Amino acid sequence: MDGAREGAVAVVQRKSGSTNAAAGTPSGFHVAFLVSESTGSLRLLGGNQSNQVRYSDFSLGSWEVKGYRWP
Repeated sequence: MDGAREGAVAVVQRKSGSTNAAAGTPSGFHVAFLVSESTGSLRLLGGNQSNQVRYSDFSLGSWEVKGYRWP
């Protein structure tokens, strides 16, 4: 994925019809730091997830990467 590198800010959106509830926002968007990626998933470090900062895995079958930002 272009622009993907450890530490980048990743913007992902839940695909329509997905029941994955890792991001509880009504918009289905989630923004977090990229920790690692594999062929089928991303590991992100984000805040405000169950009132904590934690690592979460996002399946690319359920989530679409909207972009990466590097400061």
